[in-house]
Amino acid sequence: LINTVPSALAALLEKNAVPASASIINLAGERLKASLIEKAFGSSRIEKLCNLYAPSETTTYSTWICMPRGEAVVETIGRPIANTR
Repeated sequence: LINTVPSALAALLEKNAVPASASIINLAGERLKASLIEKAFGSSRIEKLCNLYAPSETTTYSTWICMPRGEAVVETIGRPIANTR
């Protein structure tokens, strides 16, 4: 599992430094663009990429979307997380 911001993932991908053992990447803290999602799936072995969102005033996530390899790439903050307000 890699848990970071999109700009850090971009740097890892640029250096071909995503560990082969990483199967899931969680991203938060910055806008996630479709081009980065496509690059992540195209140049690593990850199976899922999750975009997590929350207002900067909180330390917990409010929405999320998980995109498995092979499914449509979507630029969105996803849906509300169950049992949260």
